[in-house]
Amino acid sequence: SGTALGKNPVEVARQAIRLGLGQSFTRIQAIARTEMLRTYRQTSLSNYAASNVVVSYTRLSARDSRVCPACLFADGRTYPVGYGFDAHVNCRCTLVPNLRGIPPVQFQDGQSWFRQQPESAKRAILGRGRFEIWRDGRASLDDMVTRIDNPTWGGSLVPTPVRDLG
Repeated sequence: SGTALGKNPVEVARQAIRLGLGQSFTRIQAIARTEMLRTYRQTSLSNYAASNVVVSYTRLSARDSRVCPACLFADGRTYPVGYGFDAHVNCRCTLVPNLRGIPPVQFQDGQSWFRQQPESAKRAILGRGRFEIWRDGRASLDDMVTRIDNPTWGGSLVPTPVRDLG
């Protein structure tokens, strides 16, 4: 109902806590934000499919110091409208629709953006272990993205565990 009423996830989380629906405000807030964004993305994909004009979408991440490495390195990938949207808890990615007969909007992808950042930012985004593996050439930025599938929640992109790299 919070989504339908246009409420902020923080407001939804506060109400949930008041109703005794959770123990941790932080966790309830993360769930509210995640599920409200899932609703937005799924509705967008349904509208895209029904339009018969949108043929695919391109993933766009939040490019800042808090960006998830998996989201950043999948930024710029294009998917058919019927594919769905792989997201994780607190995912801040969005979809950019690509229209039939019109060239897709061109923008710098996440991997290119990452390569332009100072070393300190790269270390902060990847963490020490992943950064060293990438810097040493033992894994590519594509290798840093793992897709997992959950029978309840669907697909999710997550950073590849360091133990699984290089």
